[in-house]
Amino acid sequence: MTSGTPSPSPGFLHAFRGPGRNARLRRTRLRRAIAAALALLAVWSLTGALRPAKVPTQSVVVASRNIPPGHTITAADLRIVQWPEDVRIPHVVTTAEATGRRTIGDIAAGEPLTSTRLPKSGWSGVAGDEQVMAIPLLDAELGALLQSGDRVDIYSPDGARLVGRAVRVVMSNTSVVRPSTPDRTSNNTVMVAVPARDSAQLAASVASAGSLGTGLVAVIRPHR
Repeated sequence: MTSGTPSPSPGFLHAFRGPGRNARLRRTRLRRAIAAALALLAVWSLTGALRPAKVPTQSVVVASRNIPPGHTITAADLRIVQWPEDVRIPHVVTTAEATGRRTIGDIAAGEPLTSTRLPKSGWSGVAGDEQVMAIPLLDAELGALLQSGDRVDIYSPDGARLVGRAVRVVMSNTSVVRPSTPDRTSNNTVMVAVPARDSAQLAASVASAGSLGTGLVAVIRPHR
């Protein structure tokens, strides 16, 4: 016998041989033990094969609760979660950048915080008799086209009534990532400077659109 792995002793093998009742019982037990071991090995292999591959993630600051418009962000309003790397979130901010800023619209619990949702304080070029308002747009694609300084006419959701004439855009392309649909973003809010005398009418239309779950109709005025 060569050196290496020891061979079973003749006495051990003899215990499984022969027609005797004890030998048959030992053989049956051995077969069952081998079958059980093979079954466990098969389950382990299948579990490993079916386990989904780990998705790369990134740390993202999200709202820890529902936050109303005009609220000054504190550390208690924020938490950090792991977000899939392949879901791009434009203009995402850090906890330090978000803290102290004021919201320009409703932010849902779990929604990532972005610089377009939390603008830095101060509005360049806003006159003393103007008020800045967040306008939800019915046409999300239009929000991506608007630029600061554009003039737009704002209509009621059905497009039948003019509620804001030649209001000036002060911030556009406000991206929103909803927790329920993290793979999609929408540009559906625009910030406009409105004469104080017209703000009540426009605010009422915004509230009406919100109750209907829709937005207002905006029409871009050509630059002159």
